[in-house]
Amino acid sequence: MSIAITLFLVISIFFLSYWCCIIYVEDIRKGEKMNVDYKLIGERIKKARKLKGITQDVLAEKLSVSIGYVSQVERGITKISLDLLGAISSILECDIASFISESATNSSEYMESELLSEIRKLDSKKKKYILEIIKLTNDIT
Repeated sequence: MSIAITLFLVISIFFLSYWCCIIYVEDIRKGEKMNVDYKLIGERIKKARKLKGITQDVLAEKLSVSIGYVSQVERGITKISLDLLGAISSILECDIASFISESATNSSEYMESELLSEIRKLDSKKKKYILEIIKLTNDIT
């Protein structure tokens, strides 16, 4: 398994577990459940899918769901599970937080997603250099 894929999977699992807690727990300060904007999530899935050049049919097949279900998710009609959202983020090679974060472009999750996107473009030799830089940086802090 390549370094980029491994890194992507580890980060995706981390954010999946992180957002699982954020979405389904009660906001202690307000005593209310957090609202999830499924329409916005669906729009972001649709945008990411189109950017990758993947049709609803292909996405549905990879997820083992119907095209109608994908359509309903993208229109915000159907609530999507975190498991399925994680699978979609893997297929579309994007960070799960980009679908559910309220301020995705200003968040550290967005920066990590952008970093992964740029790393994927590198050849294996450059990826090894980046990995070494990250390890050295972690040793310093």
